[in-house]
Amino acid sequence: MSGLGYAPYSFHPKIYESLLGEQEGTTLKNFYSEEDTIPACEELADIHQRRSPVEMEGYGWQKCDEVLDPESNRYTQESCYKPLYRDATMWEYLYTEWGPLAHLASSPKQSDDLVSFTDAKEYTKLRCEAFLKQFVEPVKEMAAGFQEVLQPKNPSFSFFWDHVKGRPSNLKHLIEGNPEVDVGYLVRSAEWKGNWSESRKSIFIDVLHQLQAEGEHSLTKPLNRLLRFFTGSNTAPVGGWKARKPPILEVHDSDYNAPKICKPLKGKTCFNLLVIPEACLNDRVLLHDIILESVANNDFGYV
Repeated sequence: MSGLGYAPYSFHPKIYESLLGEQEGTTLKNFYSEEDTIPACEELADIHQRRSPVEMEGYGWQKCDEVLDPESNRYTQESCYKPLYRDATMWEYLYTEWGPLAHLASSPKQSDDLVSFTDAKEYTKLRCEAFLKQFVEPVKEMAAGFQEVLQPKNPSFSFFWDHVKGRPSNLKHLIEGNPEVDVGYLVRSAEWKGNWSESRKSIFIDVLHQLQAEGEHSLTKPLNRLLRFFTGSNTAPVGGWKARKPPILEVHDSDYNAPKICKPLKGKTCFNLLVIPEACLNDRVLLHDIILESVANNDFGYV
């Protein structure tokens, strides 16, 4: 990362907390009753930011539209508060998974259920613990190595720890760069190549601002995805564009006598180069749509 000036991928916030030896607790809303809550599953749900049966097997809500009441801030469907391991279809699934061993369950069956509440909950807990371990163990090793190199009690690293202690977001910014793309700074730092007129520049910059306003997260914002398309990173370099290879924005003129058609953009991540066909720069809507099409079809541009 030091050679690039940025992290090509974004790390989970929990990783930064662990690197600093901090845990900020869960941020996910919990409306389950205590008897329906499994600590390992809650921790895993906090990592995923959702209680999903896909990642967590039988833990999560059943048939929930996730509509919140504006006054109570609770889900309007009561089924949202019933874990899947209490659902009969989940017991049938567990029975199929356990096969002939189901009758050896540690607790007696309740009525005619295929799998008892207790056993279904135990199965779900073990599944969550197994998935959680896959995340936690590598992060623990990473954190140990991080603190072995950047020793928190070593005076030589006091400036670093004063800057990041209690502020995982500061460490994230140091490693990954600023997730908010500064359009003005990007434009000022860029090397403009090809037949750029003032009109074309104006249209291109307006569309960049429009893309910046769309989306909610640096991994999904169209502007960040465009940046990644031709630089390999969804954020600007930590030291700024001037400290690294500046972005190159090039207009590609149509070949002689060839029809002028707005085609998908090309990105060359080795050179931080974005190539825009000239026919795309005559209309804001057209340029906006072709950018979205380009970044959707190619996670990266042409390296």
